[in-house]
Amino acid sequence: MGHKPRYAKKRGSSDMNVLASMSESIAAYGPGKSELSHTEMERISEEELQLAKEVYKGAVRELLERY
Repeated sequence: MGHKPRYAKKRGSSDMNVLASMSESIAAYGPGKSELSHTEMERISEEELQLAKEVYKGAVRELLERY
């Protein structure tokens, strides 16, 4: 999609805390700035939302091809 992923240390609770025992590799993705997630300052632009839609569609296609 022309964007480079970056590592981010996630704090707090998420499904990843439960799933970590089942997999060595877990990825999270979502539009917007992760440091503002679930705060009053969280904002997502229309462009970010459209990109996220395309990323999710591509991920589902790739997973369906593999499994």
